[in-house]
Amino acid sequence: MYAVHIHLSQLRASNRQPHFINIATKSFDGLIENFEATAFALLNADVVLICRNVPVDDADAAVDKVRSLFSEDPLLVVEDGAFEDAFSTWFELSQPEDFSAFLTIANDLAVEAQRN
Repeated sequence: MYAVHIHLSQLRASNRQPHFINIATKSFDGLIENFEATAFALLNADVVLICRNVPVDDADAAVDKVRSLFSEDPLLVVEDGAFEDAFSTWFELSQPEDFSAFLTIANDLAVEAQRN
């Protein structure tokens, strides 16, 4: 079981329009219909995809599809040789460290949503 946090809230404002976020969220419909996957659109525009028994390659392809929607955004500019991905964070939920990190982020996002 794993989760992917897609940082759409970090896109420039013009790319965070509700219709763009809806298109991005709908990009995961195939995973949701064909596998054990759920996508959550958060109030801050981020999307969290939680997958169980979903081939990583399939989820990666869906994330790449969303990434391509915003290919002109500065968030997606990657330095040559850089490994960090500012667009998405993957969590292997069977690993205690990843589960704990994911839970911390989920709690932080919930607190932020209650403030707004």
